[in-house]
Amino acid sequence: MQRTPAERVVRAYEKLLKLYPDPASLARADIRDTRKQLKNLGLEKRVRWLIEAAREIMDLHGGEVPMSYEKLVKLTGVGDYTASAVLVFGYGSPVPMVDANIARVVSRIYGLKSGDRGSIKDALTQIVPKDEAAAFYDALLDLAALVCKKRPLCDVCPISAVCVYASRRG
Repeated sequence: MQRTPAERVVRAYEKLLKLYPDPASLARADIRDTRKQLKNLGLEKRVRWLIEAAREIMDLHGGEVPMSYEKLVKLTGVGDYTASAVLVFGYGSPVPMVDANIARVVSRIYGLKSGDRGSIKDALTQIVPKDEAAAFYDALLDLAALVCKKRPLCDVCPISAVCVYASRRG
């Protein structure tokens, strides 16, 4: 979905939520119908995982999306980033959530190697606000998209004064 316009994602998401407002309705969904709903987002290949995860939520968790990382990553199609995103945006948990954009920003701020996920997660554990995790990650993702791009705009960055990368460009 990296190249999908946000408006299209929002429309598809809202339609999907109307059709399947809870795990129970998604668990009963027809794969072909659901695939049609997600086709314009390029997610049709993941529909089987989505429905299977909903069925697992029903069968193993009484219809409630798990609140633990360990249980989330056991669901079909759920990996590290998705489990962390569910915890952050669904439950407000201040857990480390690392995708390529967040890794780029955090590694630049602290002077870490962008591929060193362990160090990036350690840094995030120290700085994610306990009560504002979702807002923090929204801001971090906005910073990555608008300022700390592949070619960063350090001269307009609001945190360049504390950024190792910006100080080296100096």
